[in-house]
Amino acid sequence: MTIRDFLRIMRQRWRWLLGTLLVVLAAAAVSTLMQPKTYEASARFYLAGSNGQGTPVQRDDLATYAQVVSAPAVQDVIRKEAKVGSAVPVNVTATLSDTANIMTVTATSGSAQEAAAIANATGPALAAVAPQFSQLLSGAGSVTSTAVQPATVPSAPASPDVRKTVELALAVGLLLGVAMALLRHFMDNRVRTVEDLETLVQRPVLSIVPRVGGGRRVVDASGNASGAMVEAMRRLRTNVKFVNVTNDVPAVVVTSARPGDGKTTVAANLALAMSRDGHRTVLVDGDLRKPGVASAVGIDGSVGLTNVLVHDVALKDVLVEPEPALPLFVLPAGPVPPNASELLGSSEMHNLFQELVAEFDFIVFDSPPMLPVVDALELEKLAGTLILVARGGQVSRRELQVTLKALETVDANLSGTVLNYADSFSDDYGYGGKYGYGEDLAASGPESGRGGSRRAGKRG
Repeated sequence: MTIRDFLRIMRQRWRWLLGTLLVVLAAAAVSTLMQPKTYEASARFYLAGSNGQGTPVQRDDLATYAQVVSAPAVQDVIRKEAKVGSAVPVNVTATLSDTANIMTVTATSGSAQEAAAIANATGPALAAVAPQFSQLLSGAGSVTSTAVQPATVPSAPASPDVRKTVELALAVGLLLGVAMALLRHFMDNRVRTVEDLETLVQRPVLSIVPRVGGGRRVVDASGNASGAMVEAMRRLRTNVKFVNVTNDVPAVVVTSARPGDGKTTVAANLALAMSRDGHRTVLVDGDLRKPGVASAVGIDGSVGLTNVLVHDVALKDVLVEPEPALPLFVLPAGPVPPNASELLGSSEMHNLFQELVAEFDFIVFDSPPMLPVVDALELEKLAGTLILVARGGQVSRRELQVTLKALETVDANLSGTVLNYADSFSDDYGYGGKYGYGEDLAASGPESGRGGSRRAGKRG
């Protein structure tokens, strides 16, 4: 894994990274709040002693005092000197300097004032009980304690250390967050990037359609329109022309592995982009099980393809122009039939297709998804080429593999793929907003003109 790959994964999985970090910080905060506050105060004393005959206190004896500072007999004296109650615990430690008779005393307590009082009282208390712990001083000997550096009342608790806790929580949270992000990435079976799609499908990615807000997905691809979505559709239009140049039939089938991947949106936008380029285009709703083209472009779809196939109406009577100014025609699905696959594979459908080829420069079929049904394969037999739409972050590798297997079984011509709903921060998203093409959504589109003419049968 390269640094580029690592950064890309972190950008894609930033929610896992941030979520783990916040959980660790929250746990650290709760733990810190639940811990009792402990204050720490230190004092330094100079200890001098004599046995009454001019013999000073030995360092071994002074070292003994440092060891017995926690003895009950000593603590009772410390508590008395510090003027604290009998219920107050006395937690104190003492260390002796290596070069002088200077003792450092450190006291801890739940009260800042008590910690300072206990530390300052320890020196005099040790001096008072010193003869009990020295044979040389057991007679007339004594020890004096002089404060070299008295203890002051601490302004902040020594424990818990909020700063160290936060720093540790940040470090642990980041490490765990990175680990969780990497684990989620490698366990994720969904297709998210162009590399994922190209590696799995082994076909070119014809366009990367960004994830945009606002709910509007059918856009204006005119020369004056701008935005990442518009640029994606222009690129798809251009690439479809290239992949279709060797195909004798000017038609393409748009499908997906599963429902909800946005195939109808891509088909509608492709047809619109083709018509904007001057091609006389027809968009055919070949999804006879769950039609969506009529709703996408804002027309009445109650009469359409199925009516033509059963000879209820003529083709010219059901073709609809969503925008009269464009050479774009729409053939809705019509009533949902009980035998969709049979209708699409019938001789009537073949004859209708030949009629469409004779009348239009380009034909775009919206077909059902591949996993539930095989209707798209019937349409591919007519068009000779197929585009597979994959919704980034949703469709799984397994779903695409099953779809590819179905296409290979019948030797279908899969010309390329479209990565739909791509995240705008992805490295694969190399145009549109990244290069300043403007807003994500065009200000105008088919929606702005849907309330106008819905004339049937006008063929220009």
